[in-house]
Amino acid sequence: MTSTLPITACGESIESALGDPFDAAGPLPADAVLAADEAGRLADGAEDLLDTARLNAAFVPAELGGTLRSVPELIGALRPVFARDASLGLGYGVTTLMAGLNVWTAGDAAQQAALANTILDGGKVSVAYHELDHGNDFSSNEMRAVESEGGYLLDGRKEVINNAERASAAVVFARTDDKPGRSHSLFLVDLADAAHTVRRLPRFSTTALRGVTLSGFDFDRHPVRAADLVGARGTGAEIALRSFQVSRTVMASAGIGPVDMALHIASSFAAQRVLRGRTVDSLQHARTNIALAHALLLATDAMVGSVARRIHSNPDAVATHSAAAKYLAPQLLEQAMEYLAVVLGARFYLRSGPSGLFGKHFRDVGPIGIGHAGGTSCLLTVLPHLPRLTRDADTGTSAELLFTPTTAGAGIPFDRLRIGVPVGDPYLAGLPSALAALDDAGSGGGGSVATTARTLPAFGDAARGLARTELGIDAGPRPMAVAARYCELLGIAAATGHHLVHPGPFTAAWARLAVAAIEARRTGLRPDVDIADVDIVFDELTDRTRTGRSHCLDAAPVLRSIPQEKQ
Repeated sequence: MTSTLPITACGESIESALGDPFDAAGPLPADAVLAADEAGRLADGAEDLLDTARLNAAFVPAELGGTLRSVPELIGALRPVFARDASLGLGYGVTTLMAGLNVWTAGDAAQQAALANTILDGGKVSVAYHELDHGNDFSSNEMRAVESEGGYLLDGRKEVINNAERASAAVVFARTDDKPGRSHSLFLVDLADAAHTVRRLPRFSTTALRGVTLSGFDFDRHPVRAADLVGARGTGAEIALRSFQVSRTVMASAGIGPVDMALHIASSFAAQRVLRGRTVDSLQHARTNIALAHALLLATDAMVGSVARRIHSNPDAVATHSAAAKYLAPQLLEQAMEYLAVVLGARFYLRSGPSGLFGKHFRDVGPIGIGHAGGTSCLLTVLPHLPRLTRDADTGTSAELLFTPTTAGAGIPFDRLRIGVPVGDPYLAGLPSALAALDDAGSGGGGSVATTARTLPAFGDAARGLARTELGIDAGPRPMAVAARYCELLGIAAATGHHLVHPGPFTAAWARLAVAAIEARRTGLRPDVDIADVDIVFDELTDRTRTGRSHCLDAAPVLRSIPQEKQ
């Protein structure tokens, strides 16, 4: 099986460090994760395990002493963490990564060195964008940085900020001007000596991701130096949008690990549970639900992996792709979890045992996708570029370049990330031939592949027909629906393009199932699938569960014994 999001050497080390979650004597057993989640904290010793594996170094570029060289490698390193506990993935370091990306993108050498040392020494760093009154509308943020002698005074509140209660530093987004366009700036704030001018706000309680400590900061004319300004004054939004191209892609992948683990739990349950003399995995309805969930996971894996590689190969053309992946991935993975919940039935509600871990992942997968940029903000990133993306152009990017795993360059090209996009879209350009190849490979999918092909001209006309007045933040339902359809087509292009480059019975089967499931989102009907495709995908998944391999594209070895269900 060809890998697109490989479990890298760092990922293998973390998989080993965290151990088998279904071994009660292991370093991080599922029961400990569940008990900690109920108590609203991380499992004892969990972060120590990641410290030993030096996961914190994965958030710092190699040239600054860390191990961050490529986005696909980073995603591979994080996947085992999120597979055990999404709160651990977010709380240990993804928020630190998000803060760091702004400094790696636009900070000066002194800022980069200082932040790298903080992270490598085990410090936590918050990224303070959000204000409750404005959500993801950063341009309306009110917290101010007022010029003073030698620097600025930060005044105002930032809320729903991860790790605020224990961060030793924060990247803070603050208003420095009332003029639109260049009204906000970013500051790297040392919180070590801020006891009198920064108050850490009380923690917010949450129904999911309970181990994540969301609170905030209340700045009371807190002094920062002019040297703490990240990039030029007034460029905070631009820097954030450039760094989002990396963080959105990483966060689009965050649900892959939990769904991978959920598939292991659901398929193990289906093989053991007996109903009226038959195991659940012999029932066609259950097999179809599990196969559809597996197909959606693989499609998400293919999409995120391709976008992650394009950050290296085409950093000036990935702004819309990272936003579209961030919008679609959580939705596809939530859809996968819903299919699996049907199989588990009442056990889906349990809060202990193997099914308890499934229930935790089910609760966590949706909120994982909100993060620093929710679905609406991602669509608003895509929307202005749709007329340009759907104009005919020779993109010069073949399916082989989009879907063949390659060794990324020596580092992430932060200086080449752009907010705009060129004319034409390689995923849309290659979609007709990829759909045709999948259709030729078999008649499965209930005609969904042909249906997608028929909708492409109308989508292009709708995108190119959008008026300039429909492309802004006040866009109505129709243009937003066109943007959402673009995101769906990106997911379909990933599934069909992966098959085009890596043909075979299993790839064709899961790609057809994925297309059927994605297209069913528009109709609200049950996906119309071919049972032969279901059987191929289900049999592969069952074999991976039994032999201890992931259900992702790489089929990597994982430490997972078969959880025993009480009958």
